[in-house]
Amino acid sequence: MSAASTPPVSRLTSLALLLTATLTIMAGATIAPSLPEMGAHFRAVPQAELLVRLVLTLPALMIALASPLMGSLSDRWGRKPLLVLGMALYVLAGAAGAVIENIWLLLLSRALLGVGVAGILTANTALMADLFDGPARGRILGMQGVFTNVGGALFLVAGGLLAQQNWHAPFLIYLLPLLLLPLVWTQIPNVRPQATPRLQAEATPAALPWGKLWPIYAAGFLTFLLFYQVPTQVPFYLTGRFGASSSVSGGIVALTNVAGVVAGLLFVRLGQRFAAPQLSASAMLAIGAGLVLIGLAGGYAGVVAGVFLLGLGLNYPNFTAWLTRLAPPAVRGRAIGMLSSSVFLGQFLSPLASQPIAAATSPSAMFWLTGIVAVLVGLPFFRVSAD
Repeated sequence: MSAASTPPVSRLTSLALLLTATLTIMAGATIAPSLPEMGAHFRAVPQAELLVRLVLTLPALMIALASPLMGSLSDRWGRKPLLVLGMALYVLAGAAGAVIENIWLLLLSRALLGVGVAGILTANTALMADLFDGPARGRILGMQGVFTNVGGALFLVAGGLLAQQNWHAPFLIYLLPLLLLPLVWTQIPNVRPQATPRLQAEATPAALPWGKLWPIYAAGFLTFLLFYQVPTQVPFYLTGRFGASSSVSGGIVALTNVAGVVAGLLFVRLGQRFAAPQLSASAMLAIGAGLVLIGLAGGYAGVVAGVFLLGLGLNYPNFTAWLTRLAPPAVRGRAIGMLSSSVFLGQFLSPLASQPIAAATSPSAMFWLTGIVAVLVGLPFFRVSAD
């Protein structure tokens, strides 16, 4: 928005949006370090190995299913009510894992967590697009990536440390939004695009421009399908091949977030100089190189280097900047909801796609084979138009 149409966004409002963003992309991966112990706890349950991986990724499926609805609700109700509701569900469903002992109830709570994350992510990103415009929007979306990855790194490291107590303990991390709710309630305005004259005047008829948006959704799906092998497969790979502890696994997986911080800061600069499709293609090449390195690694150093490269390819700010530039304001919530759906569908399907490859070959081969796939699917995006 221009300064003429709305007051400048305060620093506290920006801070509230950025801190809320830390709850989203890596919400499911927070418990990744506890997966091996969780697998041992439920080993008597049929298909325990797959079910435990689904504890990690089921929120992603629910985000994928719920995000289009959340996008429509944010366009109709306004962003803030959806954000607060999503945070409340995040706390209740997320922390429930600290006391649940039944694998099926645990999966149910993770499904509800996904619905909460869908509301938070959709409302948070739409608010950033509504309240900022031009280069300022690119900067806030880049900082969204930075804060998301800083939060993800801290949550993963904390999850690894707590997992040394027992597999339940990392679920307590989901109580943290209680500290943010007062700031969100007092500092974030409610935006209803369909009731805002300027946004309504700028809007084209209320239909998503699928012809322009489908490459973004495809890139988001493929990026996260490949990337999410890190939290779902790397902890088992490190434990089985190198005898790594949960804290070591958590620290190494958290390197993706450290790299994501670097990627977010780079996007603040590079997003103004290079086209979004070409940035997406470059990110996919980084993911491919990282997966190959992990698969060929003979020790921790190779895995660390590969995980860091994968984190550099986690370019969600680029997707959101690309999308919010093309989507009409009155349907922006729906467009962002579809992006969330694409991204988290990739997350959910990641272990279902990679585990059969690992079973048919080996965990090492799975990584380098999917790395080659990442390179092959990334190259065509160099030819995609940004408009």
